[in-house]
Amino acid sequence: MRVGRNPKKEDPEKIVYKPHRLIIPVFIPDLEGFHKEALEVFKYCFKSIIESVDPEYTNISIIDNNSCIEVRNYLEGILKEGKIDRLIINYRNYGKVHPIISEARASSEEFITFSDADIYYLPGWVENMFRVFHLFPKAGAVATLVNPTLYKYCNDCCLIDNMIPFNRIKKGKVSDSKAIEINTGIFSEEHYGVKDERIPKEILDYQFYLQKDGYNVLIGCGHQSVTIRRDVLFSDIHKKVVYVFYEKMRLEYNNYDKYVDLNGFWRLSTSDNYAFHIGNKIQSIENNLKENTGNEIKEFISDNYKRSFYRLLPTGIRSFIAKLLTKIYNVRY
Repeated sequence: MRVGRNPKKEDPEKIVYKPHRLIIPVFIPDLEGFHKEALEVFKYCFKSIIESVDPEYTNISIIDNNSCIEVRNYLEGILKEGKIDRLIINYRNYGKVHPIISEARASSEEFITFSDADIYYLPGWVENMFRVFHLFPKAGAVATLVNPTLYKYCNDCCLIDNMIPFNRIKKGKVSDSKAIEINTGIFSEEHYGVKDERIPKEILDYQFYLQKDGYNVLIGCGHQSVTIRRDVLFSDIHKKVVYVFYEKMRLEYNNYDKYVDLNGFWRLSTSDNYAFHIGNKIQSIENNLKENTGNEIKEFISDNYKRSFYRLLPTGIRSFIAKLLTKIYNVRY
């Protein structure tokens, strides 16, 4: 039985929509062994987020994949403090990809950042992310974590668009060598636990980039921290995520990375580095901090975009053309 009338029905309060949402899945089952410093790493990284985003433009979702009680208490605390607007609590660990896609599809923001829980953000990353989308209307995925090795990864449309009818891809040193070393693990085992001998040393000497209005952007981006246009998540993705965390299945590639290219969008990165991968050990990167650019986010927010004509080509043909053009114009390491 209902007595009286719900007073909220007379409340004309409107929903405030923002242009950007940051989604971070967290899985810290205990504070031992591999996860011994994981909570402190996450606190360190979350502090960098709070200090670098403007709550007027950005909402934050944290997804708790059944972490231990210490982590749960911390997450509930930052929710009560209003530092995040959503805390999703899962009864079991669903991994990274399934929770991220589920939350992204339930969000209304036009730009959605997927982030690992061990990424340290520097001031200016949001402004520069929006600036790339603004200057390059075909951008569908933008990273602020520099990794020049990914220029060909799921990026055929970008390569073809910028080599037909003539080559507009520039080659030169536009990114900081130390940031590249940290984010790729090219020389050191410090950040990834293993030195990747496959990475070409030339990435420190030159990078492949585009330029517009004097602003440089690297071609390509990864998925540790990446901002995607929301439309990408609703275009061709119909299948369900099957695995929690099975490296051989390339979950990020099969569930969102490749769809950026398939829908005719480009994968780009800022040439300046605005994020670092920390790993599972606390590492000080204070010396790498940048000053805020001073640009207002609203200068660059735009939901207008274009898509590449070459998305209409069969995937195999598009890939062949991109490989042929990179060989002709020597866009390779």
